[in-house]
Amino acid sequence: MGTIYAGFTRSITAVSQAALDFAGTAFDIAFSLTGVMTLWLGLLGIADKAGLVKVLAHSLRGGL
Repeated sequence: MGTIYAGFTRSITAVSQAALDFAGTAFDIAFSLTGVMTLWLGLLGIADKAGLVKVLAHSLRGGL
């Protein structure tokens, strides 16, 4: 809808530039979240191999 309006008002360049700016912002957010997820999964993998996940699960379970 915004593209059609921009075509009528001859501001398609501004709409295109805004779309590219927001695409860059979306990429930055996705890249940051991927880094955080990789770090967390790496730490969780180390904790699993060390046995800390099993200890934590047992303590949270309450000895059932």
